Amino acid sequence: MTASALPIRLVDMAGSLVMIYFSLLCIKQALRLVRHKADNIVWTYLLWLSTCLGLFAVSRSGGHILKQLFHLAGMDDTWTGLQPYSGTLNTLLLIVAASVTLFFNRTWQVYQQITTDRQALQTAHAELLDLNETLEKKVQERSNALIRHEKQMAHADRLASIAQLSSGIAHEINNPLGIIQGYTQLLLRGEDPGCQRYNETMPLCS
Repeated sequence: MTASALPIRLVDMAGSLVMIYFSLLCIKQALRLVRHKADNIVWTYLLWLSTCLGLFAVSRSGGHILKQLFHLAGMDDTWTGLQPYSGTLNTLLLIVAASVTLFFNRTWQVYQQITTDRQALQTAHAELLDLNETLEKKVQERSNALIRHEKQMAHADRLASIAQLSSGIAHEINNPLGIIQGYTQLLLRGEDPGCQRYNETMPLCS
């Protein structure tokens, strides 16, 4: 290995370590989001994808680091034998990441449908509560109207009873008064209009 290739190999190894570090930071951040709001399907998908890509970064970067270490140790043949396994692992991890994305697409559709149904149920529940409150108010208003109507009917019945009683009393009083008035008029026929008895009984004749 020439001396001019050493900086390139060191940069490759440093970049691989940085890639591993950032991938682990992404997984940590995704975990924090999921713990903050576990029912958010987007954060769950982000955690799955970050995990898959993080494992891919570890596999790929680890392969680069091993490659450079084997080169520095003069074990190029060993790396040549391990390289197909590293490439296969990277391919499998990319397939898993793609599968997670495809699965999330279907999961997202189901999640949106569930969200829509839940909103519809909440709206229907709110409408039912409003109808229930309105119905209770209408029932109360109707009950109050019936109570007022019953009070008015009772008052009208009392007035009718009083009127009937008054009419009966007036009838009972008018009958004897009519008889008295008739006899008085008969008695006055034989009296002189200028006499004192005639004048005293005149109000009865008016």
